[in-house]
Amino acid sequence: MDQIQAVPQPMHVVFSDINEVVAHAYSMILNELVTRDRQLNDVKAQLNECLMSKTNTVATMPDLSDDYGRALVRQNNDLQARNTELHERHIKDNHDIKDLNLRFEQAGIEIARLNTLLKRCQEDKAELMRINQIQADKLKTPPAPAEPIPMPVVGSMNSTDYQVRVAQWIKTAFDERILNHVLERGARFLEEAVELAQSCGIPEDTARAIVADVYGAHKKGEPDQELGGVALTLAGLAHTLKLDIGAAGETELMCCWRDIEIIKGKHKAKPVRVRPESWGVKPTITWTKLEGPLPTAAPTQTISTVIEKAAQ
Repeated sequence: MDQIQAVPQPMHVVFSDINEVVAHAYSMILNELVTRDRQLNDVKAQLNECLMSKTNTVATMPDLSDDYGRALVRQNNDLQARNTELHERHIKDNHDIKDLNLRFEQAGIEIARLNTLLKRCQEDKAELMRINQIQADKLKTPPAPAEPIPMPVVGSMNSTDYQVRVAQWIKTAFDERILNHVLERGARFLEEAVELAQSCGIPEDTARAIVADVYGAHKKGEPDQELGGVALTLAGLAHTLKLDIGAAGETELMCCWRDIEIIKGKHKAKPVRVRPESWGVKPTITWTKLEGPLPTAAPTQTISTVIEKAAQ
């Protein structure tokens, strides 16, 4: 019986991607299995020839009790065992081929999935580069100059004129409801009055005692009379501080027009406890809105002039 020659080992090959690796491995295994199958068929043919020759020899022999007959029986049994072993190996090889085909199919599916992910990553990278480029272009482009906020020209201090311009700013910054809400306006005045008293050095305990005395011992007054008292005492305080009420008011109104967006944000961020709508109290008086157009008289001062005087 001819001996089965060993299959020569393949040389080292450099592959560029996983598809070539899988295809090369599959080709090598398939060639190995084909070679084994061919060798198995040759062995089967040889075994069959030997069996036929031995069978004929045994049939012609009248007696198998001698040593030669027993040797032929043993050789026949060995050949049959070898044939069974080769047949089982052939079945196993076929099973291995099916398993490799399944793995090759699964590898193809995985490669397709990885290619899809790679394509998606490339698209995401391109989109990210586009967004970064847009942001870089925005940083390079200088922002457009902001439109100046229209501010009223400051004229001589007139109480009615000043009230109308303040009301116009409140309506522009907020809305008609806040402009005409007595509790809202009273609360904002009280806040500013407390801040003025604080700037003059009045301690918190003194301020609390004054508030307790007003609400505890004084009767509720009329707005027109109390407003006169506020104007009177405010004028006296301004004289003591050597400040001009008119210039201070005009400067504050100018700053309010300039910082209108900041003031809106501060108003929204005020705590709930200082918002009149959370008090559950309805106004007991009605605010009378001043009617008439804004004054058109030629101004005697400009905003910059007022600011310069206030700075001096």
